[in-house]
Amino acid sequence: MKIKIKENKQEPSLDSAQYTLTFQGKDRGLNYKILNTLIGDKDMVIEINSSRFSNTVNNPTEYTKKILNFLRENELAYNYQKVPDNSSQSIFTSLFKKDRTAHEVLFYLPNKIWQSASFKSLMPIPGARYYIRKKSKDEKDTLKNMQQLMDDELLDYFSLIIFDPGVTQLKQMGINSRQLTADNLRELFK
Repeated sequence: MKIKIKENKQEPSLDSAQYTLTFQGKDRGLNYKILNTLIGDKDMVIEINSSRFSNTVNNPTEYTKKILNFLRENELAYNYQKVPDNSSQSIFTSLFKKDRTAHEVLFYLPNKIWQSASFKSLMPIPGARYYIRKKSKDEKDTLKNMQQLMDDELLDYFSLIIFDPGVTQLKQMGINSRQLTADNLRELFK
């Protein structure tokens, strides 16, 4: 596995990547291995939105149900809501007033569940954003706090925010961090 981390000109923001991580390799589990290296032994919050699934998931509603069933079976803290689907906005969408909805799930994932074989079977999660905790705290408080913070404040609240498109052909991830430099990130993969 070959990994390259490029520092972009952008300041940390949830709208763009401060660092771009690109990788090469044929292993289908590369996304999980890379995320595992970045996450280490920390807990996280994972955000999925079915409008980011693009063409990687045939049935976004069924995939979301699969994630929700996993969360419920493992008694994990989560928030679910239907949100407007912005994936196919065009002039025709507004003309025909097609209200399409997407599924958004925000869930707290302890590291021991992240490491489990049952969770690995869900990987890669298409279009997921991973918010890596500085230290573990109560999961319900973390989810509540996230909903009360602006994007800029989230960058201070978490040590690392990773966007993984989950598309194995893209072989890249976006990373934001106010605590870690590009050199710190490169050091993790040595």
